[in-house]
Formats: sequence, C-alpha cells, structure tokens
Amino acid sequence: TDFSQALRLDGANDRAYAGRAQARFAQGEVKRAIEDFNKAIDLAPGDSTYLIGRGHAFLVSGNADASIRDLTEAIRLDPNSASARNNRGLAYRRKGNTQAALADYNAAIALNPVYALAYSNRGFLYESQGKRQEAIADLTEALRLDPSQVSTRRTLKKFSAIEPAERESDARVRRG
Repeated sequence: TDFSQALRLDGANDRAYAGRAQARFAQGEVKRAIEDFNKAIDLAPGDSTYLIGRGHAFLVSGNADASIRDLTEAIRLDPNSASARNNRGLAYRRKGNTQAALADYNAAIALNPVYALAYSNRGFLYESQGKRQEAIADLTEALRLDPSQVSTRRTLKKFSAIEPAERESDARVRRG
C-alpha cells in the first residue's frame, strides 16, 4: 500500500502508521490495525485522533476496558471531541454502564448537535431501556441528519409497526 511505501521511506511517519491502521481496520484486520495505532501513538503520544482510532479498534476487538482507557485519554487531550465521547459511550454500554454511556452520548450531541451517529446510539440505548418516545425522537433526528443509517431506519420501522397494533389494542380495550 501507499502507507507501507511511505513507512519504508520514513519509518518514523506517525501519519503513515495511522493511515495504514485505518486501512487495515476497514479491511477487518483489527489486530494489525491496533499494532499500527500503537506505533503512531508511540511517535505522537499527544495526538488524540490516534487514541480515538485505537480505542475504536479495541472496542471492536472486544476489549472495552482498553477502549475506555484510550478514549478517556483522548478526551483529556481534546475535551471537544464528540467522536471520543460517542465511542466511549459505546464502550461503557458494552460494559453495562448505561448511565455513563448516556452521559457520553449527551456530551457528544452537545459538542456536535448534527452528529447523527450519537443520536442513533442514544436512541438505541433509550430503546433498550423501554423509553420509546425518547428513542423515536433520537432515531428520527439521526435519520434526518443522515438518511443512510440502515439500522436506525430498521428500528424506526419496527416502532411504526408496533404503534398501529397498540392503537388497535387500545381501541378494543376502550370498547370493552
């Protein structure tokens, strides 16, 4: 790849390591992506984007604790990073800490009010908690901001299918 070629020319190129890490991650080579992110972080320890990338890779690999560590450090370095907050919210949710997840999703949305993915993630969290109206509101906003979100659209369709059945059930109850 171009990144590997760049690294042959300059083995201390943190951007090339990070770029190759992202390419490997996209190809499903998560372990090798983490190795490249490690090298990029060693070369540029103050770069929060590398920590966000590695944190996401750790999360995908199933290591939520390492993900939370990296994303917390990324937030320390860049308190205005909505993506670090959103991704850490995912890691907290994976560990079952829904309160911390919700706080991070809220912070991500406050930092970037047009961050569709944060709305989706918060909507999915609300759905899992049975907070249907909040879930519908967030998932609707996520789709308004980014209509390409397939899982968000699917979940909203599920709510749409439930509502007519509930209205019919409510009408039967009222009729007695």
